[in-house]
Amino acid sequence: MSQVSLNGPPYGVNTIVVQAAGVDAVTVDTNLQSVQMTAPDAAGATVTLPDAAASNAGQSVIVSNKAAAGNAVTVGTVGAAQNIIGVTSAVTQTLVQNRTSMYVSDGTHWYVVYYAAIATP
Repeated sequence: MSQVSLNGPPYGVNTIVVQAAGVDAVTVDTNLQSVQMTAPDAAGATVTLPDAAASNAGQSVIVSNKAAAGNAVTVGTVGAAQNIIGVTSAVTQTLVQNRTSMYVSDGTHWYVVYYAAIATP
C-alpha cells in the first residue's frame, strides 16, 4: 500500500495531480481544492476528504478519476459521523473511470454539488 498526504498552500486554487502508479491512498488537507487521480492502483484508490468541521464550512474539494484503465477511486470522510450526501448518503462515494465530483462542507457533512463525466479528447 502506498499512501500520500497532500498539503496545499493556504491561498488560491491548488490542484494536485497524482500520476504515480501504485498510489492507493491520498489524504487531502484543508488547503487543497482539487485532486486528479491519473493512475490509481489496480485494486482502486481512496481519497480522504478533510474534516467537515465547522471551521471548514464552505470549503470545496474536487476529485477526478482520470485513469486510463477502469480502476475506481473511492472518496471517503475522516469518520463515520460524517457523510457524503448527494449521489449517496454514506461515508464513501465511488468514482468510476472518467468521472469527477465536487464536494462542499456544511460544517458537519460533505455534499456532492457536482458529479459528471470528464470529457475526453
